Amino acid sequence: MSFNRMILTQILFVLFFSFFNTYGQSLTGYISNETKEPLIGVNIYLLNSNQGTVSNRDGYYQLVIPSGKQVVIFSYI
Repeated sequence: MSFNRMILTQILFVLFFSFFNTYGQSLTGYISNETKEPLIGVNIYLLNSNQGTVSNRDGYYQLVIPSGKQVVIFSYI
């Protein structure tokens, strides 16, 4: 599986679970490349919001999601 395809799969997976209806839901996860090495510095944020986070040196992240439908964006260069 190519690196881009794996990232796209992870993004779609998270987007599928990114719609919460209860305030204070926490979205957590791990981001890695195709060899299972952590991706450091991936930006994770809510569309049309100033809420966001960055994956840590171990590839983990946590983002608090407010109530209502939300779209989570992942950005990595």
